[in-house]
Amino acid sequence: MIWEIEDYVVEGATFEHELLLVNPKLEEIGAIIRAYERFSEFPYLGCFKNIGFGKMRVKYDIYEIDDKGGKKNMGSIEVKDIKNFEINGKEVKQALEEYNKYLKNLTYDMIRI
Repeated sequence: MIWEIEDYVVEGATFEHELLLVNPKLEEIGAIIRAYERFSEFPYLGCFKNIGFGKMRVKYDIYEIDDKGGKKNMGSIEVKDIKNFEINGKEVKQALEEYNKYLKNLTYDMIRI
């Protein structure tokens, strides 16, 4: 079967996305950061990667929101290119460190499915 490309997202298109975590632990924030770090190893979605489709650039500004709705910037993460992941901000870096510590101390008994 020969594939026909009928619909696709044009190059340079921007998608806005927001992820809200309610009362997360620092290591939970770190887990999400680590997921994007892993994604940066091959930042593509969809089909036809071999002809240049699907390459993504991802940027998240990470905020802590207080009870009154005020925002405190914790830092940012960015997937710029293949294996080009940038992490900015002391608290964001600390979250990733906490996640890595959690993984090192993880035991079989702590895993629940």
